[in-house]
Amino acid sequence: MSSATESSKVAGLVHMLEASKAAPRGFVDVVKGLQGQYAACAELADLEPKAADEYLATYIKLAIDQVQKPYAFPPFHESVRAPFDFYEFGKRFFAPMVDLSRSAVLGEDMIKQVVNQLAAGDNVVLFANHQIEPDPTVLSLLLDADYPTLVPNMISVAGDRVTTDPMAAPMSMGRNLLCIFSKRHIENPPEQTEQKKQHNQRAMRVLGELLAEGGKCVWIAPSGGRDRPTADSGGKVVPAPFDPKNIDMFRLLGAQAAKASGRVTHYYPLAMYTYPITPPPNEIGGQVGEARILRRKGVGIALGAEVDMRQVDGLPKDERRTRLAASIYDAMAANYAKLLDRLE
Repeated sequence: MSSATESSKVAGLVHMLEASKAAPRGFVDVVKGLQGQYAACAELADLEPKAADEYLATYIKLAIDQVQKPYAFPPFHESVRAPFDFYEFGKRFFAPMVDLSRSAVLGEDMIKQVVNQLAAGDNVVLFANHQIEPDPTVLSLLLDADYPTLVPNMISVAGDRVTTDPMAAPMSMGRNLLCIFSKRHIENPPEQTEQKKQHNQRAMRVLGELLAEGGKCVWIAPSGGRDRPTADSGGKVVPAPFDPKNIDMFRLLGAQAAKASGRVTHYYPLAMYTYPITPPPNEIGGQVGEARILRRKGVGIALGAEVDMRQVDGLPKDERRTRLAASIYDAMAANYAKLLDRLE
């Protein structure tokens, strides 16, 4: 590390955290681990060291704010754009990790179709695999230049990890989020289970109201978690299976919106390959405050053709759910394979 970096704002913040007894030890270790990694990505991206230091220092300060006074995310959180623009900051911070020259966007005709459907007042639900916490930020970096309103207005369905982890919450504040507690965390601790269930019910009611308004784009990971390498795949990152109940819930929400206001909801499979830039720990369900790995790599997305949700009409409920989820997953997985072929 250069002497210029050693005397940077980041170095000063790390020194302050190490001297402080108020900051959790794990948090300090995570922050220290970011220094060299972010500097290396910034250098590869030809980002001026002073700018890189400023971005990382700002990020650390925002994370410290979350430790000291956590932001309470409501069931529906709207992107905070002023006085501090969290959305644009998230893009600036993660830009050094995304090598656009080695990235890919497939399915542009489908993306244009989505934009037109939203402009007409219809809703769009994107059923995506999920690989890293800042997946929505990667969408911004890949799409904002050509589709400036699509991702900024998108609503992401977010689990409690990205709203409670001090390192993730600042980026989450820049997003429109439907905040829910995942099945994995809803009963932990047991005394909060009922409160969390009520929160989730409020979130679903709000989403129903938003879809009835029309013109909403919703990104959801039906798997309920991030993709990880598996032994069966020889260590390759394979999209996790989609939960049939999650798919069916959004099918029902779309039908309810159509009945309430006449607004049509369209559904698409979205394949995402973002894992290399900040891969999650191999173990699932780790503690909030996990260590971060930052790397500059190519990423990609592939939007598939619109799904005909009527393909399972008339089937028994369980079979309908299973078949529909499998159909959407298979479409996403096929595009994921095409994406890997393009990127490799």
